[in-house]
Amino acid sequence: MKKLLLFSVIICISFFNIANAFDLYWIGNNGNWSDGTNWSTSGGGSSCGCVPTLSDNVFFDASSFSGGGQTVTIDQVAFCKSMNWTGAVSSSTLGGSQTLNIYGSLILNASMNLTFTGSLYFKSSSMANTIKTFGKVMPSLVFDGPGGEWILQDNFSTSSSIQLTTGSLNTNNVTVSAAYFSSTDNGIRSLTLGSSTLNVSLVSYYTPAWEVSGSNVAVNAGTSTINLTGAEQQYVMFNAGGFTYYDVNFTNPANTQAYFQSGTASFHDVTIAGSGSINGDNTFNNLTLGTSSTTSLGGTQTINGTFTCDGTCSSPATLSGGTISKASDTVTINYVRLQGVTASGGATFNARSSI
Repeated sequence: MKKLLLFSVIICISFFNIANAFDLYWIGNNGNWSDGTNWSTSGGGSSCGCVPTLSDNVFFDASSFSGGGQTVTIDQVAFCKSMNWTGAVSSSTLGGSQTLNIYGSLILNASMNLTFTGSLYFKSSSMANTIKTFGKVMPSLVFDGPGGEWILQDNFSTSSSIQLTTGSLNTNNVTVSAAYFSSTDNGIRSLTLGSSTLNVSLVSYYTPAWEVSGSNVAVNAGTSTINLTGAEQQYVMFNAGGFTYYDVNFTNPANTQAYFQSGTASFHDVTIAGSGSINGDNTFNNLTLGTSSTTSLGGTQTINGTFTCDGTCSSPATLSGGTISKASDTVTINYVRLQGVTASGGATFNARSSI
């Protein structure tokens, strides 16, 4: 009898888990995510009294709102599988400040409003999840789903950070803008950039605007461009983590410290518009330093193409420390104050009008 009873309990639990996944539709105009009366199992249907779980797809459609200016408020930690706003009426809004966990895809709506300020976690463990934001400025995002994959479908922007903890993120050739991008620690993860342009703007003494480091991570930079756009005269940091990138630009000439930190990274073209420092043993096709800037080097910087470091008669550049290595051809710099820089590799090095 006891064995039979235990078997029956197991069957009930298993059945409950299978039957607990729904497609849920928002109804009732304004409301809180946590209010079960705002959810139905059909578009425009009666309330089911259920709040979405991580297994439930949620939909906001033409029957969800009676008019514009109505808001769904994330009033507690919320969960869903995929979220889809296709068909929701103009000016409907997703708001609130609690954490939202999405275990599938996200599709917003060109005419909706997004005032949501909580953290957004993507936690799927399945492949081929898609994200389409229609130009909405997103809150801070964390991609954290072992075995999961997310593919961006249009230009993507957040006023805060993008963090990749586990899983695969494919920017799919679109433009991505954020305060900073971070992928650290040891979770299994990959980043595919294609021909995307990525703009990161953070200015900080402590947090890099771009950082990929740790183990179990793969970077496929494609022909992407990463722009560090920090506009204040402080640290703008790029931590390459020893990977291969394509083009990287520190775009602000007024920046007083572009901090280029890496191990043994490789790059196509790198441009530093202002002053800065380059550390680690790196390989560049072309490396261009800002006119009349001050740059310090640490380690060996190997140049396969062109090295540009120039000042003017009235405002010389300054270059100190480290090694510039080029195997052949000629490297010529103009109006530069040199201190402790080693030239190596077999090329001819000329310093014109320099000290």
